[in-house]
Amino acid sequence: MKKNRKKGMAMLVVAIFLLLTIINLESLRNNDENVLLGFNDTHTTYKKIKSSVFDILANDAVIIFTSDDTEVSKAKKILYNAAVISDYRPIYEVDLTDEEIEIELVDNKNIKITKEPTDFYKKLLSELGSFSEVYAIKNDFGEYINTGYQKIYAPLVVFVKDGNILYSHYLSQDEEISNEELKEVYLYGFKLLNDKNA
Repeated sequence: MKKNRKKGMAMLVVAIFLLLTIINLESLRNNDENVLLGFNDTHTTYKKIKSSVFDILANDAVIIFTSDDTEVSKAKKILYNAAVISDYRPIYEVDLTDEEIEIELVDNKNIKITKEPTDFYKKLLSELGSFSEVYAIKNDFGEYINTGYQKIYAPLVVFVKDGNILYSHYLSQDEEISNEELKEVYLYGFKLLNDKNA
């Protein structure tokens, strides 16, 4: 009887060990996804905001401007990892999906506004100034047509200190940049925020 109990306990210990090993290997394999599950109040978090962005732009902050048609997920994961390394919190997120102007080309040369920008978006363009970009659209011949409007291309990350944007980075869908290179870009931004002389 004692032999069977000892054998059963040994098998239970081996089973628990194997289970823990599998869980550990799985967490290492999916490290980026699991890191995102680690958000909590005592460490880096994403705080979704809108109109309060103007108050935040007047202080110290890291803000990521997102929309639904970009590499937002990749940028957010890497920005989060860089924030954890830099022990920085929180990161503010402003979703521009329903705010921005939408323009299409007619006959490959004429522009047509299909959606006007919101007042919030216009004010944000004014606040960001040179950190917004010329809104250009590619025609069927691969040429870019300047629409004459400005746009906040997302995902755009801005590093703000004392109300001044020290550094920004827009992750273009056409840009060839590795995850490691992008992490270094973001780490540089956090370094500037932590620099007392910046």
